[in-house]
Amino acid sequence: MDATTADRIEASDRSAESDDAVERERRTARRIAAAFLLYGLVATALFGINTPPFQVADEPIHFMRAAQIAEGDLVGTRFAQTLPGGKTELTGGGSIDPALVAAATPFFALPFHPELRAKRADWAPNIHWSSKRALVSFPTANYPPFFYLPAAAGVLAGRELGLSVVQTLYLSRLLTGLVAVGLGALAIAIAGGAAPWIFTILTLPMSLSLMASVSQDALLIACGALAGALLVRGIRQPAAADGKLLAGLVVALSLVATARPPFGALALLPLGLPRVQLWRRLVACLVVVISTLAWARIAAVTSMTNYGTIVGADPAAQIQFMLHQPLLALKAIAAALTMSKAYLTEFVGMLGWMDTSLPLYYYKIAAVMLVVAAAAAMLGTRGKRMTAGNYLAIAAGVALASLGVFLVQYVAWTAPGHAIVDGIEGRYFLAPALAGAALLPALGQMRAPRLRTALLGLILVFPAISLAVAIRAIVLRYYLG
Repeated sequence: MDATTADRIEASDRSAESDDAVERERRTARRIAAAFLLYGLVATALFGINTPPFQVADEPIHFMRAAQIAEGDLVGTRFAQTLPGGKTELTGGGSIDPALVAAATPFFALPFHPELRAKRADWAPNIHWSSKRALVSFPTANYPPFFYLPAAAGVLAGRELGLSVVQTLYLSRLLTGLVAVGLGALAIAIAGGAAPWIFTILTLPMSLSLMASVSQDALLIACGALAGALLVRGIRQPAAADGKLLAGLVVALSLVATARPPFGALALLPLGLPRVQLWRRLVACLVVVISTLAWARIAAVTSMTNYGTIVGADPAAQIQFMLHQPLLALKAIAAALTMSKAYLTEFVGMLGWMDTSLPLYYYKIAAVMLVVAAAAAMLGTRGKRMTAGNYLAIAAGVALASLGVFLVQYVAWTAPGHAIVDGIEGRYFLAPALAGAALLPALGQMRAPRLRTALLGLILVFPAISLAVAIRAIVLRYYLG
């Protein structure tokens, strides 16, 4: 046997070994996805049933948006409303059944009052849907309809079945959770070595409580996970980066960005795909940007108003302040960035209206588990290594999307000249953390199977602990105390 033949045989063996490793990686990801599907369905059902009606952040106005969409109104509308003092102001919202507001009213006293408990009388009105309609103000009228479709289907079914408004809310929660968990499981299944990272973030109490609500964040988080998984697949296994993968990535990113415009910066992520013609990547970026701007324009024309007046916000005045005092604006954002510990706590899980905390020890363990998940993902990721250009494009997209959250909150939800950005919540960064999964380096060649098996064992057990801790917190907060 000559040297050339020996080299070819050795190369063939290495290729076969690599193919076997990739296949093992895929099988592991599918098993983790199956675990998430089972766990996610149980967890969202428990969250959805045990959390009192309208006790997820902004859930009343999200349910109003779902009800509006169920009526066939895909965009909101601007109208003048008369305030208690007789003053008239322009607001946005839409025409919905006033029974929804009436059913939600008994539960309005609970948010931000941890000393109060849900009472049987809160459910007692048992208000059903009616044929009446009234113009109601709700800022979620600015959001696109896509992520509300499962909840809207629940509203249609609730009306048809003669359910009460509260019973319909529970049904809409379960339908939203079903779709969100299904998308999350799909993301994990195709994420390869990055599956542990996506699994861990999706099983945090914050993620699951949102999935078990009618908030658009439920499907926003799931789509963020899907975008991250597709990007990992396209980078680590370039042969998979065909037209279908690129199209799926563009759709996922467009949905995420239209739902939360600062995430339009995630349009940079397709630039990180290797072996995809540059013009195709640029077109993909452009489609995401155009989608984001198109919906922003629709909202601006139909329903956008200043909803931040209740906290003293004035976007026009704030923009003028930023133009004249740019350094002070940057200092306000920098001051908000120093609150990273609070954001991490909210990222992991602040339940209810972000007013129901978990035990301090749990947050410490959860932070460690995020590190464990990152390590397991890196040790399990093989395939093509990323170039500096890949990293730069993805890191820039994630960083700018996160920074955009601060900027938008500063303009739309912070009083002009205020020294710190108001309204930032850690849950806003779940989607960017998922979409940026490809930033985790591929260390699969280190071959530490025992270590990775141990890490995976911890990752798969931890969600059960999380669920027990979270449900206990909900029961104590709303029922026992």
